[in-house]
Amino acid sequence: MRYKTAILRIPLLSILLISGFILVSQPLHAQTQAEQAQIRLLYLEARQNLENNQWNQALEKMNQAQSILGRNALIFEVVRTQAYLGLEDVEAAENSIQRIFSLNPGDDVLLQVTEFRRKIEEIKESFVRFTDPRDGQTYELFSFISPSSGNEVFWFAENLNASHYRDGTPIPQITDNWEWVQSMDKRTAAWSYYDNDPSNGPIYGKLYNWYAVANYRGLCPDGWRVPSDDDWKDLELFLGMSASDLDVDEDNRFSGGVGGKLKQTGTQYWHSPNEEATNEIGFSGLPGGWRTYYLGSFIDKGVYGLWWTSTLDEDYGAPWFRGLNHYNAAVYRDFYDEWNGYSVRCVR
Repeated sequence: MRYKTAILRIPLLSILLISGFILVSQPLHAQTQAEQAQIRLLYLEARQNLENNQWNQALEKMNQAQSILGRNALIFEVVRTQAYLGLEDVEAAENSIQRIFSLNPGDDVLLQVTEFRRKIEEIKESFVRFTDPRDGQTYELFSFISPSSGNEVFWFAENLNASHYRDGTPIPQITDNWEWVQSMDKRTAAWSYYDNDPSNGPIYGKLYNWYAVANYRGLCPDGWRVPSDDDWKDLELFLGMSASDLDVDEDNRFSGGVGGKLKQTGTQYWHSPNEEATNEIGFSGLPGGWRTYYLGSFIDKGVYGLWWTSTLDEDYGAPWFRGLNHYNAAVYRDFYDEWNGYSVRCVR
């Protein structure tokens, strides 16, 4: 997660050193010299864990120290709060801050709590939107609990509109139809706006061929990836698609009305009737159309939305994609030529 490194820039260690000195130098109830030494060692190890982004290990060390001491202490909660922030567990961090207040913190720790609370607000913001450091574009997000892993999964709620790889290398923009067709033979990555009109970018994002998707430099921002076929299945299963439909290919899959649940509502962008569109989870699927590999032409804006996956079919070696349309609530799943231009989402 992008906040874990940033948290370590907080000037926490000086405060911890002060609190740690008070903890180990003052006489504590039922604490032998050996126990004091154990607590000091656990604290120092927890500090090292924090520096190495080993959040759970730091929590474990503080729990052990508390068990030896027989009660909670300010130093334990300060360390715990930073560990919870590293884990991006906002609720646990807020609870830990409340415990800090119950332990009569001094001004130095209160200053640190202010920084903790600022970080909590940044983390909350990161749950609903993400700013791509490559170009400053901000994307709305949605999340759900994965049926397969039980973890919270975050997706872009908008199509990717990036023109550079993760490492900053530019992705070639191809406007000429014949050059787009030639990219098939050259197997070169490329992107374009629909109809080569930049005004389509902020709404529909860019159309990428699959060579851009598969490039080793990474199309999605750091910490994100292009969804795999399994990532899409996970989303479809969460929204109510039957397990027996997940692997159906070259056909519309109607169970659960999942296509309707993924589409943006109304007919501002979708052609009428935009059947059963509810945008239930906030995917906000739009009909960005596509660019053909055989003519380099642009077709079906308003009719279809098509998204690449990062997965190749095992038998044919062609990439899987997903499709939504305006006339029913199905999700189309198929594999097709790498040279078409489709939309892309990112997931983490």
